Amino acid sequence: SEESIKWTENFISWIENSMQNRFDELTGTEPGGGVSFWLDYLQRYYPEYVSEEQRVQYYSLPVRANIAVLMRQVRLPSLYWRMYYAQNGFKKRGVIAKVKEFFHMSAEEELKAPNRKELERGDNLVDLLTLNTINGKSVANKMPIYDVEAAYRQLQQEIPGTDE
Repeated sequence: SEESIKWTENFISWIENSMQNRFDELTGTEPGGGVSFWLDYLQRYYPEYVSEEQRVQYYSLPVRANIAVLMRQVRLPSLYWRMYYAQNGFKKRGVIAKVKEFFHMSAEEELKAPNRKELERGDNLVDLLTLNTINGKSVANKMPIYDVEAAYRQLQQEIPGTDE
């Protein structure tokens, strides 16, 4: 429902703020001084999604549900790895070092390249966030990738008493 998707989007924003506060603590940044990676990424590349009014206009409820699910599943280092990988001409050399640098990780900390499933989820998220353009104008987004409603109905059957 519209209400459950709005609640989920607000919850994701709350998590994002919490993660940013923790990141600020770890890096010694002034609390609240940084902009979260997700918010910065969305504002830069998908401003229509950041604005609640435009989000409702350009993204169908099923697409918004898919985006909410994928935002919970796609690890930020994996998404950032994918972005650098694409910017690097789809060559892996130096990508892990860039991701570690962004996340203030030491050279000793282990960071593996995302697996195929993680990359697929990241690509799906980007596909859903990217609006179609016709004659230079953004138009409402395409069909969802996952049937979130069917998955929820199945969950309700498997676990009696499951609420929204």
